[in-house]
Amino acid sequence: MRTQDVMTRAPYVGTQEMRLYQALQLMDREGFRHLPVTEGRRLVGLLSDLDVKLAISRNYGTQDETVEDRATLLRTVGEVMVRHPFSVRPDTPVRELVFACVEHKLSAVPVVDPEGDLVGIVTTVDLLALLLPHV
Repeated sequence: MRTQDVMTRAPYVGTQEMRLYQALQLMDREGFRHLPVTEGRRLVGLLSDLDVKLAISRNYGTQDETVEDRATLLRTVGEVMVRHPFSVRPDTPVRELVFACVEHKLSAVPVVDPEGDLVGIVTTVDLLALLLPHV
């Protein structure tokens, strides 16, 4: 089995200029936790909901929230994303992908073509779904 058999094709993407609040709104609305970041079609980064939570003020959303706390949501995706994330090709065997996820503790892996253009993403949920017929 190859990565292309389990990946989500044409995932939603963000840009480096996108504000964190915009990325969070997209992720919440569409129900995913990892946002590939592209320039054109080229993968340049990966943003997770955890990256955002760590980047915004811990007082955001509490009774102690201030204007400055809310302003942390105006930071850009480019300031917070993981640059040059680990990625695989569509023809990568799933076994290799799983080993990489375990070894590097990855919860999402972008899939790129030979030119570095994003073609999909695989998450741990996708990989766990492969186990369902066997449990």
